[in-house]
Amino acid sequence: MADQAWQWWSGSNDEFYTNGPFECREHAVEVLDGYGGYIIEAIKQDVRFSADQLIDVQYFEDDDYFSGEGGDPDRKGDKEEIAKADAELQELLNAWCAKWQHTFVAPEMFAATRNAASVPKFEDEAAQKAWLAQVPA
Repeated sequence: MADQAWQWWSGSNDEFYTNGPFECREHAVEVLDGYGGYIIEAIKQDVRFSADQLIDVQYFEDDDYFSGEGGDPDRKGDKEEIAKADAELQELLNAWCAKWQHTFVAPEMFAATRNAASVPKFEDEAAQKAWLAQVPA
């Protein structure tokens, strides 16, 4: 599970915050090196994969081997057995994501956000400090 603390992030645009996490807003601004960009305070979202979506995409949509003529193919077994198989796959995916989510670059995956701001280009460090002092967090 990702740390549920609010942390600061920054980036060159307001869709991908590639710098962070930082404990304070000042560090998120500093890493922009005076070029300007965007900052946000956020709680990081864990990487998740859905067993239902994986099965649906792989089995029903993207694989010609499984596509049935004249309708969607059915799975074998009763509903309880299929539900048990799907639940087992979801457990495996959850464990894999927990173990390996640190290998994913996911700069836009936030569970919650607040205090987003556009950071202007600064001529010098004094201008940056003045902006930080006058713009509330």
